[in-house]
Amino acid sequence: MKNPIGIILAIAGLALAIYGITLFGDSGESARFLGMHMSFRDGDMRMQAFLFMGVGLVALFGGLYVMKKK
Repeated sequence: MKNPIGIILAIAGLALAIYGITLFGDSGESARFLGMHMSFRDGDMRMQAFLFMGVGLVALFGGLYVMKKK
């Protein structure tokens, strides 16, 4: 049986990366006002999304490495 720590890390990493991607997609809003198109971006939310994606990818690759190691 594979190391359960590796499986847990891989699943958690995948979940964090997906959450980061959806958070990144929700970080910007656009609106039309009097015929003008305005776009609003939340810089803090984007930074948080990149953080979730980075930690998720590190955990995913770490989990895969632990599973492949033995």
